Amino acid sequence: MPVLSHTFSELGFYGIAKLGFIKMDWALITALVERWRQETHTFHLPHGEMTITLQDVEVMLGLPVDGEVLVGSTELNWSGLCLQLLGVSPPPNKLDGSRLNMKWLQDTFGVLPDDANEVTVQQYTRAYILELLGGSYFADKSGEKVHLMFLPMLEDFDAAGRYSWGSAVLAWLYRELCRATDPDSCDIAGALILVQLWAWSRFPHISPAIKSIQPIVNAVDDVNANADADADADVEVPADAAQPLPGGPYGTKWRNAKDIKDVSTHVLEQYRSDFSRQRPDQVIWEPYTDDVLSSLPEYCRIGQEVWRSVTPLICFQIVEWHLPNRALRQFGMQQDIPQPANTDVKLHDCDLRGKVH
Repeated sequence: MPVLSHTFSELGFYGIAKLGFIKMDWALITALVERWRQETHTFHLPHGEMTITLQDVEVMLGLPVDGEVLVGSTELNWSGLCLQLLGVSPPPNKLDGSRLNMKWLQDTFGVLPDDANEVTVQQYTRAYILELLGGSYFADKSGEKVHLMFLPMLEDFDAAGRYSWGSAVLAWLYRELCRATDPDSCDIAGALILVQLWAWSRFPHISPAIKSIQPIVNAVDDVNANADADADADVEVPADAAQPLPGGPYGTKWRNAKDIKDVSTHVLEQYRSDFSRQRPDQVIWEPYTDDVLSSLPEYCRIGQEVWRSVTPLICFQIVEWHLPNRALRQFGMQQDIPQPANTDVKLHDCDLRGKVH
């Protein structure tokens, strides 16, 4: 659906829209989950602890990581909220507590009317962002619903751009990784594309070849947020745009990754073996060199003052610790013996089940 690209950029979502569709490697995700420790929020690998940090979120996805936290009420009139901000109230069978059926959202807001006024464009923009967030970044395990608790943050577009969407995405991902370590767990959600891109950039011996470098274009790619299709469509760019649109985040380099699904390295057992036998020269601790960072748009590095912050990551009911001090080699620093992690796994019991109406 058409969205004014400059408006989308100001909201903080230009990077993830630009990223587009990248096929998931589920064997790789599984192998990494097996090495995740919920006590430290790190992957335990032969040559030390490594983790996904706020740096990876901002550089790979282009999401803002320095801003207001995502908190708010989870007990609202969700049908009325949809009517207010989307212009339509969903049928009762499309609303499950605070979760909205994604298929209904796609069908209802798939095509922007030719005669749409500013209010209608804003409503369709909110719907598109909800679809994007619910399909890939704040996904639940159903894969069919999006949480409406994010919708109030999109009421005021000026305010929406001031939120730290990136830290919320990382908090959600940490929670999902921690829960997936439970032997009884059989599924996982969250921004798993970030896990995959993180691994591809740091472990070249398991990463796919890149067919070609993505060109920089001055339009946002309209992508399927459910990652069910890989067709893109250019988004309308106003002729009187004051500034040219920036390029995509670092993760876009993998959009043309060669499909090697038939190669043996995509077997879970092989990944397990690769990680167990990993050599020092098979680890790139710092994939984001100065040259790489300087080549990226400003929105991919504007929050670098918080990249190494030891801080709680918050997304509504989720509170997870960001502990880059346990992986200082990822920032070009010498790693000392980490102090005991200040994490409480009991926080993983805090969720929204039975708490939304």
